[in-house]
Amino acid sequence: MISFYFFYILRSNQKITMKKLLFSVVAILAISLPNLTSAQNTDYQIFQAEVIQVNEETVLVNPDTDLTVEPQLELPTVNLKEEIRKDLEPGDRIIIENYKTDENNNYNPIDYARNTQIYVLFGIFIALSILIGRKKGFFSILTLIGSFYILFNFTIAQIAAGNDPIIISIITAIIIIPFGFYLTHGFKKQTTAAVFGTLISLTLTILLASFFVEWTRLTGNSSDEVFWLTQNFADINNLKGLLIGAILLGMIGVLDDISITQASIVQELYNSGKPHHEIYKSAMRIGRDHISSMINTLILVYASAALPLFILLSQDLSQLNNLINIEVITEELVRMLVASIGLIISVPISTWIASKMLKNSSS
Repeated sequence: MISFYFFYILRSNQKITMKKLLFSVVAILAISLPNLTSAQNTDYQIFQAEVIQVNEETVLVNPDTDLTVEPQLELPTVNLKEEIRKDLEPGDRIIIENYKTDENNNYNPIDYARNTQIYVLFGIFIALSILIGRKKGFFSILTLIGSFYILFNFTIAQIAAGNDPIIISIITAIIIIPFGFYLTHGFKKQTTAAVFGTLISLTLTILLASFFVEWTRLTGNSSDEVFWLTQNFADINNLKGLLIGAILLGMIGVLDDISITQASIVQELYNSGKPHHEIYKSAMRIGRDHISSMINTLILVYASAALPLFILLSQDLSQLNNLINIEVITEELVRMLVASIGLIISVPISTWIASKMLKNSSS
């Protein structure tokens, strides 16, 4: 229904079309996002604590919470990683898990507290984005915040409630793409072309991902994270859909870059006075260079994320033909190759739409 609405308002007055689009997305966003006040599980809590003293098999901590009656806790370190146990010092901050049973109130240290470092790193990222990107960098940060708000308050909440991950991911894409594109890149014809090019490319990517997930007989249950997810969320049972939804959402950022770039190239060629029949060919020549660099970037991103897996594969390359049948490996390969194919097909699609829109607008 949202897609038909977008199509309808695009057929209206061109001068106000893009403003209508952004206002429509904001309205849909306000209506669609639930007011989530998820109930906390009082039987399990996580809090931070400062290390006061480190002993051979225990650690004395000062909790940053009122969940504990005692001002200090002496806890066993058996559940901590060996590297953490060796390096733990007074003054360090760690994470404590607290789970209650009928008989006991249990506390366990589980890891370092790293939120301060993450906030500093995120602050550097924001500062450089605005300092170097200036106005566009600022709007990119707003888009990022909006995207995370949608993901956490709509996408994740709806999937956790047991709704179809593919449908929820599609709705998320329909909301995020126009909102993010217009907010970051402005109300321009090339932005509209990039929006439609991205949506069409994502549609083809979903079909391709669905086909290969079924054909390779992937279950979506190949990692510890998914196992724990199914243990804690009884309503999540469509793991294949979760895998396809993850591929879809991961493609949005990549397609943003390539679709906007191709549409902007077409606009520049159009402004230079190049004949209409040559614009598409010229833009595609540049797009092919973009394809080669983006594929390399995308493959390296996926390879770095699965580096431990690739190291295991390198131990016996003679068994590679057999090892790629293991689901966790097959899943990464399908994810990587489907995303790359989606990226490739987005170049001609976005270029064609942009060239047609500019041609029609000048007629």
